[in-house]
Amino acid sequence: AGMLVVDRNPIVRGMMRTLFAPHVLELRFAASVEEALDELAKGGIARVLIDEAALEADTDDPKARVEPIASAAHAVGATTTILWPNLDERTRAALEAAGMDQVIGKPISGARLVQLLFATKRRNPGDSPLVSRAA
Repeated sequence: AGMLVVDRNPIVRGMMRTLFAPHVLELRFAASVEEALDELAKGGIARVLIDEAALEADTDDPKARVEPIASAAHAVGATTTILWPNLDERTRAALEAAGMDQVIGKPISGARLVQLLFATKRRNPGDSPLVSRAA
């Protein structure tokens, strides 16, 4: 099954292609939520990675910004991951409530992103690399 990356930046798309190609059978890209919904409708997508910058910015509500793509992805059985800058717990909770399966703060290294996306899932949520590591 394929992976859909929703990102507007062609340079970032190129880097993601290099990073993700060894891990997925098919890699597709969309520059907007509208394009992503079209790609999801074509089928064959098992995972969607969304960069916050590709979302419509007509509202400050994170939940409202991701709900359309989260519901479309889940309707076809795809998991969702979002990359979000300046991530705080309130935003994380809103994104999870909107249906995001995985919420990752930006900036993040390419190697760490690949690890989070493609590493075997652990059974113990306490071992999750997504747990806050506040000092």
